[in-house]
Amino acid sequence: MVFKTVAKIFWEYLKLNPIYIVYNIFFMIVTVINNFYLPKIYGEFYDTFQKNINLFMYSFLFILLLKGLVFLFYQIESYYFHIQCVGVEETTQRFIISKIKEKFIKSPEEVIIGEKLIASLKIQKIVRTWYYKVFQYLIPYVCTVISSAVYMFQIDSMLPVFLGILMIGAFLTIFSNIYFCYEYCYDSNNKYLILYQEIEDYLSNLLTIQTYNQFENEDKNIQKHNINYQESNKVIAKCSLSSHLIGVTLTIICLFIIMYRSFKLLKKNIIKRSEFMSLYFIITSLLASLVYLTDLFQNVAIEYNNLVDIQKISGLQLFDTDTDKDNKNKKDKNNKNKEVIRYAKIKTDSLIKVVDLEYRYPSADTSIINNLNLEIKKGERIALVGDIGAGKSTLLKIILGLLKPRSGDIFLNGHNYKKMDYKDLFNKFGYMTQTPILFNRSILDNILFSNPNSTRKEVIKLLEEFELNDVFNKMEKGIDTLVGKNGSKLSGGQKQVVWFLRIYLHNPEILLLDEPTASLSTKSKETLWKLIKKGFTGKTIIMASHDDFLIKMATRKIRI
Repeated sequence: MVFKTVAKIFWEYLKLNPIYIVYNIFFMIVTVINNFYLPKIYGEFYDTFQKNINLFMYSFLFILLLKGLVFLFYQIESYYFHIQCVGVEETTQRFIISKIKEKFIKSPEEVIIGEKLIASLKIQKIVRTWYYKVFQYLIPYVCTVISSAVYMFQIDSMLPVFLGILMIGAFLTIFSNIYFCYEYCYDSNNKYLILYQEIEDYLSNLLTIQTYNQFENEDKNIQKHNINYQESNKVIAKCSLSSHLIGVTLTIICLFIIMYRSFKLLKKNIIKRSEFMSLYFIITSLLASLVYLTDLFQNVAIEYNNLVDIQKISGLQLFDTDTDKDNKNKKDKNNKNKEVIRYAKIKTDSLIKVVDLEYRYPSADTSIINNLNLEIKKGERIALVGDIGAGKSTLLKIILGLLKPRSGDIFLNGHNYKKMDYKDLFNKFGYMTQTPILFNRSILDNILFSNPNSTRKEVIKLLEEFELNDVFNKMEKGIDTLVGKNGSKLSGGQKQVVWFLRIYLHNPEILLLDEPTASLSTKSKETLWKLIKKGFTGKTIIMASHDDFLIKMATRKIRI
């Protein structure tokens, strides 16, 4: 359940900051005083005004003082809630990252950063908003309604009945809003993600847009998606407004009935004028509270739909809905039927053996790899060759464990992948991509990432051993230079050197190279291969490449 998970996030935050539990209870009491106790006093002071003007003046000054204190507490409350909301957002962020990490560890796959990032930001914002609404408004207002109902019951048993009818009507209004506005919310979220993707494309291709002088057309395209998103939000607003108007109308009718009933009790002298005036002020305060509560619940309902839709569109599964549980159970059942491990272990002379492998991308109609069989022996340098789109890079990712095949088996030293722990599997491999992405940290930190036990002296010694001192010496702070976002301050060759040294310190059994020389100059290619040959003598190397320079270095070619 979404609400159950959000409640866990709230509790996790409050457990770490128990003082805020005390603060929240105190400020809830202040809200009840402002919305119930003060209006009750207003009515009781009505009789004082009729009887003794001097006493009324002192009472009036007391109310002003109390009201001033309440407003002062509200300002303090606003300060503390701002701090809490930031903390809840940070707790939600940790929760999201932990879920992504757990999913990746359990079933490694490539992460689409853009979709996950925008989904993460929206979820953090919604959870933060809910925390504010729950403790700032929902609980205090519910306490106010309960206090009002108890007070009404003491005066007349029928008054809280009308109040109960009012609450039922408000909830029916909220649920009708969920039912009728769901599709509009889903459409709006979809258009928001499309808009974000278009902006991401726009910023990623600024050079191309400038080269072909297409700024005007691309600006119009962004504006078109902006308009689509705004129009979808207008539809949601209209849908919500219609439900809201029904709720407000019902609220006013029920409160009018309560006041009419109170007036009849006053005429029959069943209640005093002071009690009637107290009811009047309480009802007036209650009207504002109930209208706001109705609006709050409707917003929460819309945001709930947003959370469900964000998960569905982005694939970021953080909250288990009933539909998710059903799908998960069906999927688990199907997987049990499908995944038959024919051999957990086999006898083989090969380091890697692939048997009847088939892989199809989720959105594709046909398999990119079909019925593939191959064997790779220890110490071989294998070049995977083939046309563009043949599946060379895909096969490397399957061997690495990032992608799961649709059918077939892969064996490492005779052990089936399906029976191996992914952590143990990753330790066997070093993986170098065409465009290495680095942490926005120093060159040294990036090199040491694979082996934190290594030292600065070891890295300096490696640079000397592999004759790489000149690669970073010209930089302002040498190996202490920050590489920038994704390594933007380094050249392609420098990034490859950082990755090579990182892999070397990891000391893997097998090296996987995915088009490592595609964006390098001839000199950089020669340097990289020299490093690989010197650093990984006797190791098994599997490389996917179209580069004749790299293919010639292989001891065997396998066409995919």
